[in-house]
Amino acid sequence: MKETRLRVLVLSDLFPNPARPAFGIFVERQTFHLQRYSDNTVVAPVRIFPHAKLWKQFWNPQRFALEWKQWRIDLACIPRQDTLNGIPVHYQRYTSPPRQLFHGVWGIFAYLFLARKLRTLHRERPFHLIHAHYASPSGVIGPALDARACGTERSRE
Repeated sequence: MKETRLRVLVLSDLFPNPARPAFGIFVERQTFHLQRYSDNTVVAPVRIFPHAKLWKQFWNPQRFALEWKQWRIDLACIPRQDTLNGIPVHYQRYTSPPRQLFHGVWGIFAYLFLARKLRTLHRERPFHLIHAHYASPSGVIGPALDARACGTERSRE
């Protein structure tokens, strides 16, 4: 009987990227060390709504322009897809309202933006396990993906 390696989808907006190379390094380290036992694919949602720090500078036009420019530079340097220490990473963009008011529903917004990519990844190499980090957005996307995006009977290998 052929042994199938466990295929894991890691969903985490806490994952290093070129703009923030140490951000969520603990998730990258976990994923890296699990490669010995599983084939991992990471989907790291990237929220593209400007953060509150930027909007606090709104009444200072010069500072606001500098913050806006830096935010755009940081966003532009994050590729759509990359490989980090042998781990395929998909940096999928999504947007949602400000966290201070709507953090609890970020996952719903993220799922709407990521569903197509997640279905495509699942069709290419069906996942056995979804490892979602943090309650929102990943903790919302994971169950929605399991129930809807994969949308088929669970494969038995």
